Amino acid sequence: MGKQAKSIKPVVHHIPITKARINLGQVVRRAHLNRECFVLEKDGIPVAGIMNVDDMEDWLEHQDPDMRTQIAEGHAEYQEGETTSLDAFITDTTKEWRRTERPLLRRVPDCWDENPSGEPSTAGRPCRRTAGADPRSGFPPAAPRPR
Repeated sequence: MGKQAKSIKPVVHHIPITKARINLGQVVRRAHLNRECFVLEKDGIPVAGIMNVDDMEDWLEHQDPDMRTQIAEGHAEYQEGETTSLDAFITDTTKEWRRTERPLLRRVPDCWDENPSGEPSTAGRPCRRTAGADPRSGFPPAAPRPR
């Protein structure tokens, strides 16, 4: 079966705010890369914290009552076995995607001097495709290379 996500307990460091100020770059790097948390203390009293922004966003989402309700409902569905396998989800999503209408790509004119409406150009110039162009690609002949 699939791997379960491991719940990694974050490392929490308590440091004086003056030490954090002196080593701010290192503290932020460790919070970002190693997901360490820092509690900044002034005179031994916790006053602020530094943590990875992803962890902070997760924490903020858990504070939202609507998000808590949605998580609880999803967990209850999981407990009752009302889940879909990944393969079934991908198959259903692919079928639904194929049924939806998507805008068609713009038709590329056969002739470079042709208007997008499909009518020949009124510029009076011959079509570049027929004026010395390579009949296989429709592009004008390549310029000779200097020797």
